[in-house]
Parts: sequence; structure tokens; C-alpha cells
Amino acid sequence: MRGTYLLNQALAAAPGKIQVVALCDVWSMAREQLATTVAEKLPGQQPKLVSRYEELLATPGVDGVIIATPDFAHCPVLIDAVGAGKD
Repeated sequence: MRGTYLLNQALAAAPGKIQVVALCDVWSMAREQLATTVAEKLPGQQPKLVSRYEELLATPGVDGVIIATPDFAHCPVLIDAVGAGKD
């Protein structure tokens, strides 16, 4: 999954400097799988799990986001993330 790959790349690029506050995916199986990956790589972090990106953008503590949507959905999510100051 693209989101898992991108998160792994970010964690490798900045070891110990990333806190995962929330995870979002409309597919519950993918969301739970990513939560398991985060638990393995970042013990003690329990991110909030959401299915709607708007809820993720409204989550306190979120400073930036990794957007791993299909191309047709990327721009609207990016525009909303920047508008919410989560860039």
C-alpha cells in the first residue's frame, strides 16, 4: 500500500523525529494494518484512527499529512490540508 510505503520512507528519513497522531483510510482493513505497522515501528504511539480525511485534519496535534490517495482524489485533499494548515 502506498501510504505504508510513504510512512516507512518518512520514518527512515527522520528517525525518532516523527510522531504519528492519526491515520486515515476509508478501508478499515488498510487502516488497521497501518496501525499495526505504526505500533511495531513506534512502540507506545497509538494514533487516532479515522475513515474521513476531514476528521483527520480537525485532529489536534496534526501538523502535517502524508497524502496517499489515488490521483483523482489527491488535489482536493491537498487543498483542504493546506487550508487547514497541515502542510
